[in-house]
Amino acid sequence: MGEKVTMSKMERIKAALAGEPVDLVPISFWGHNYLKEWTPQGLAEAMLEFQQKYDWDYMKVNPRASYFVEDWGCKFQPSGDPYMSPTSIDYAVKSTQDWARLEVLDPPKGVLAEHLYALQLISEGLRGEVPFVQTVFSPL
Repeated sequence: MGEKVTMSKMERIKAALAGEPVDLVPISFWGHNYLKEWTPQGLAEAMLEFQQKYDWDYMKVNPRASYFVEDWGCKFQPSGDPYMSPTSIDYAVKSTQDWARLEVLDPPKGVLAEHLYALQLISEGLRGEVPFVQTVFSPL
C-alpha cells in the first residue's frame, strides 16, 4: 500500500500495452451477472455497477455466455440464481446436416445488435475514462 497514483486509467493501460513503465500494475476482474445480463440495459447496468464498486483499471465486458449462438436458434433458460448459469434447452445443431444450414449472422441485428447497444451504453457510462473490451466468442 501507499503507492502514488500518477497516471489515469487510460494512461496506465496505454503504457502497459506499449511495454512502458506504469505507476501501478493495471488490474481488472470480471464475471457474469446471471440476473441482469439478459437485456442490453441490464448488462450495461451490471458492468457499470461492478466498475464503480471496485474501480478497476479496465473493464472486460462479460456478455451473457449464450449470446453468440442465440441468433442461430439456440435457446437458454435463465436459472434465476445470480451464481448459476442458464440451462441450454434447444440447440441449432442437432445433426451433422445442421452445420450446412447455419447462415452468416448480421451483427446489427438480433442478439448481436443487443450487445452492440449494451457496449454503447457502457461506453457512455464510462465517459472515456476507463478502457474496455468485449470478448467475442467462437461458436466452434
